[in-house]
Amino acid sequence: MVAKKKPTGSFTDYAILVRLSRSIWGAHTKDAKASREAAKSNHASEDAVRAWISLAPRDALSGVRAAQRVCWAIWMKYTLPWLDDGKRILASELFSQFTKEMREAVDKTNEAADDFVKTVWPVVKKNAHKRLGDFLTRHPLPTAEQLRSKMRVIVSYDSVSNVNDFRAKGLSKEQLAEIRDEMKDSVQDALKVAIDSIWVDVRVMVKKIAEKTRSDGAIFRDTLIGNLKNKMKLLPSLNFTNDAKTEELRILCEENLTNVDPQDLRDDPVKRKKAYKAAKEVLKLIEEVIGPEPDETKPPRPSSLEEDIKEQQAMKDGIKKAKKKAKKKTSKRKVTKKKAKKEELTADDVMAKIDAERGQ
Repeated sequence: MVAKKKPTGSFTDYAILVRLSRSIWGAHTKDAKASREAAKSNHASEDAVRAWISLAPRDALSGVRAAQRVCWAIWMKYTLPWLDDGKRILASELFSQFTKEMREAVDKTNEAADDFVKTVWPVVKKNAHKRLGDFLTRHPLPTAEQLRSKMRVIVSYDSVSNVNDFRAKGLSKEQLAEIRDEMKDSVQDALKVAIDSIWVDVRVMVKKIAEKTRSDGAIFRDTLIGNLKNKMKLLPSLNFTNDAKTEELRILCEENLTNVDPQDLRDDPVKRKKAYKAAKEVLKLIEEVIGPEPDETKPPRPSSLEEDIKEQQAMKDGIKKAKKKAKKKTSKRKVTKKKAKKEELTADDVMAKIDAERGQ
């Protein structure tokens, strides 16, 4: 498959910003009285303890959460990260496909929320007194209407600002040019992060393929190949900068990995070995472009607070060790003195016995 190149001009002409907002009832609340009692019973300061009360069973909202996660997955699938304001960038050619899937997912989320309010919530309320006991008097449960208003998924859109369109009264031409240059640098940095995120996603998928095809008998689902295939289909649209290396990555994956039948990988050792070699080749290309994968086995560098705590603990351990050593020396001295005293008394007894014998 030959990728279709994007039209010439600024990428802002064929990109849209998308924000996904999700909200859900937390089902937890802090209880001041329980916090104070817990602190007191454990001889702790009141500000050291926070008691949280779960107003509903743990799995009560599982259906709503699962439906919202589908919305989030669709948003992540079709978009790339953009700046730091919670929006992601979507190619306009993917807009129809994205909105179709997202609309269906949002509808299912609303159905899950309605089902919770109508069927699950009445049962939760019925069992609330038995489950919460005295906590219920201090934390009354919300009404069905209040609950429903807390469970929402909102998708909003915005245009990608064109740097050349920036205007501001009261600024000189030099000042405007300086601001535009800074904005262009910011946009270029954001584009690099967006394209790099493609490589990171592909590395995760291909690494799994390499792990599963490295040896015989590995168990895996068809999505092992299917997820990568879906990503490659979207890649021409997500490659906003027409990056040549990203196109090379797509071709390499499509020619060697996404055209493989998952069942063949299970049944045919030769094809499995071939897929493993292809996956390693793709991982090598990814490492050449964005660098090696971060070593997650290394412990994170401690913060200044963690360093202070560690230093204080080392001092405490040192003091404790010194006290133990001093105590040991003191105990040894006591034993020595006791032994010497015992030996001295024994010698006196002997001399007294000798004197007595001489007197006789």
